Amino acid sequence: MLGAAASRPRSTAGIGGFVRRTQIPFFTTQMGKGTVPGVATFIWGRLRSANGDYVHEAVDRADLIIAIGHDTIEKPPFIMGPKGPQVIHVSYTPANVERVYFPQMRGGLAM
Repeated sequence: MLGAAASRPRSTAGIGGFVRRTQIPFFTTQMGKGTVPGVATFIWGRLRSANGDYVHEAVDRADLIIAIGHDTIEKPPFIMGPKGPQVIHVSYTPANVERVYFPQMRGGLAM
């Protein structure tokens, strides 16, 4: 999952290269759209706050989500629950742990 902070100019080249090399599927939040241009093969879409679309179905079936650059200032892209996927938070800043976002692994990177 690519969030708002992932779309920073210093991040997009590295993240884009990672996606191209690994061919890992990804989705974005509303504020993370455009982070990885030109890889239509690997993008699942943009996660909206409304449930019931195919991206939410993929989240529900996932074992692990790596949340890159997610900030809780955005609407929650999905509601975490005890039976949901494990989440790893990767960003410039530590995760803001809330009732709907509580990654099992979290930390910020000093840049």
